[in-house]
Amino acid sequence: MTRKLFAMFVAVIVIIVELPLTAFAEAAGFRGIKWGTKLSTLKNMQLLEETREGQKVYSRKDDQLKIGGADLESIDYHFWQDKFYGVMVTCKGYQNFRFLKDSTFEKFGAGSQTNPFMEDYMWDGKTTGIVLKYNVISQKGSLFMFSREILVWCV
Repeated sequence: MTRKLFAMFVAVIVIIVELPLTAFAEAAGFRGIKWGTKLSTLKNMQLLEETREGQKVYSRKDDQLKIGGADLESIDYHFWQDKFYGVMVTCKGYQNFRFLKDSTFEKFGAGSQTNPFMEDYMWDGKTTGIVLKYNVISQKGSLFMFSREILVWCV
């Protein structure tokens, strides 16, 4: 899982550096948790992973694994120096991805599609970045939302 996290962070850094800012309705966090919120102020958080780089990944025990019509596999909350900086949402199957995509587009507008033949979208705002992807081989969808300010420091 550490390799997966590292690859994800490298991809996000490339997005931050390469893409121009796109206007969209930015999120200040996820499900009521604002970017930069200290872990100690949150309840029902369960540690899933801790990396050598000091990053920690948690789940919320009371999280509803649903966004729009999508049934989710997981919602993982990412922290660096005990500050909330990102969330990874995953789902299985194209139907669930379509529901997740529809909800994401409804909330943030249409993202930039890097390849018209792939379900791969990005939103790059001043405070928040978003990556939405579907992998045809694994049949898994993912939504990664992150604080641009904090992510730059933890990578």
